[in-house]
Amino acid sequence: MKDACAELIKTHAVLKWTYAYGYYCIDKKKNKNKMETFEYQQTDLERFCDTLHKMVESPLDVYLDPNILEKSKFYHFRGQLISYFEATRKFYSALVQSIESDTDHIQY
Repeated sequence: MKDACAELIKTHAVLKWTYAYGYYCIDKKKNKNKMETFEYQQTDLERFCDTLHKMVESPLDVYLDPNILEKSKFYHFRGQLISYFEATRKFYSALVQSIESDTDHIQY
């Protein structure tokens, strides 16, 4: 949970600046494919980040009751949280690498 929160903070900070990058640094007329690819990556990252955010903010009381011996719901939640955490990290890395590799083409 702690790692997921740290990943969310980092990802939200980068997503905030991707809008400026997309608006100012990609010539939409000359690089239509690049813009579409960038927007696709940005959308995927937002989707996974939003889902992970909802999971982190969800109430955990239902999993903490010591009287409930059946823990399969907790393990299912934990598995989903880990999956979305890893997917968010993967899409974050892909988007950042794409932006970093494009620094030669930035228009000033």
